[in-house]
Amino acid sequence: MYSVPNPTPGNYKSYLDQPFLYSELVGVNENRYTADDLFNTSIPSFLGTNLLSTPTILDSCFLSMHSKPAGLGRALGGWIRVHDTNMTWKDLNPASGVFVDNGLGAYLTAAKAAGFKTLIMIVATPVWAASRPGEYNSGYGASYGISEPSNLSYLSAYITWLLTTYGSQIDALETWNEPKYDTTGGSYFSGTPSALAAMAKTVYQTAKAIKPSIIIMGPGTTGMMMINGGTTYGYGWTNSFLSAADGSGGFGKNWIDVLSIHTYTHDGNLDNRFMANLPALLAQLKSANSLPANFPVWATEFGALKFNATGDKDFELIHGTPEARMRWIIRYALWHVVSNIDVVVFYAYSSASMGWKSDSVMDDLWNQWVSIINGATVTCINRIGKSEALAATINGTNYIF
Repeated sequence: MYSVPNPTPGNYKSYLDQPFLYSELVGVNENRYTADDLFNTSIPSFLGTNLLSTPTILDSCFLSMHSKPAGLGRALGGWIRVHDTNMTWKDLNPASGVFVDNGLGAYLTAAKAAGFKTLIMIVATPVWAASRPGEYNSGYGASYGISEPSNLSYLSAYITWLLTTYGSQIDALETWNEPKYDTTGGSYFSGTPSALAAMAKTVYQTAKAIKPSIIIMGPGTTGMMMINGGTTYGYGWTNSFLSAADGSGGFGKNWIDVLSIHTYTHDGNLDNRFMANLPALLAQLKSANSLPANFPVWATEFGALKFNATGDKDFELIHGTPEARMRWIIRYALWHVVSNIDVVVFYAYSSASMGWKSDSVMDDLWNQWVSIINGATVTCINRIGKSEALAATINGTNYIF
């Protein structure tokens, strides 16, 4: 901002063409604002809102991905989250005492060769092991159990096999996916929060005994922002797990190294407006459960949730060009920086639903931004006016998304 004298005192504000963004007359001084002012942590309120004023160094794996095997070798990582594949508990442990590879070994080898750290989902109770075999998620069919196991020794045996067989190639485990503690079509766990806490304890203790360095996270809840008339669905589900008794004197919160959440906005508009609620909700959640303010939080799924004319979740249809889609991804990722989230996993890479189809241009853009943002120092994130656009300073370079 710079000021020039004006011979006619008065008061007005106006938007101007470049090189000025905005001008205001206060008394005899005309204050003129330029694009550089969009990146000032003391941005005037009429230009925008400062979202991040303290420099933040991002994790070296900050921007990561969910990927089916087709995506390996095309893109850079971070972490890769192995989910929505035929490599879940039910697939790898089809009968009591029976374990099969089902492609997991080759997948992990390819992921490591591509430079990824690997995150394996612990999800999908085999029907033979389920407490309530008649409960299953309609999206995955009757072979996909969503109840807790009838005996926790079944889960312990699976974790033992998984880590004794592939432990050198597995860096983290996530205990379950989107528990809603009911049998609706959108729930992946029908048991109580205490049942999930007991499962989390089993996963944690079994895994750490074999590989102490492994990271254990959970429970991967969704709907974390205050939406749909003010109901914080994900907040309640997450809080229920963290505070649930595990049956032997502990609580769910004792059996995770990282709190994992899913940060879809669930509003159908993809404008990120509900992301502004997340910092306060996470702070409240940690405080309510006596977790440190710096307790790690990962968004193990974030992405596009909007339906096209045929009822499919379609990311490419909404955002047009690869450049536009990538700007949206980075803008969304930066909102997570504002919420002090350590790692964000985009759902899904190399998928026709909620991600993008095979596209060399998009691959190149993804790789470019992984190289820029992972491990970067972010010194400023400002929301421009009342729009969804963000002005950010990353490694000393100014960007507008």
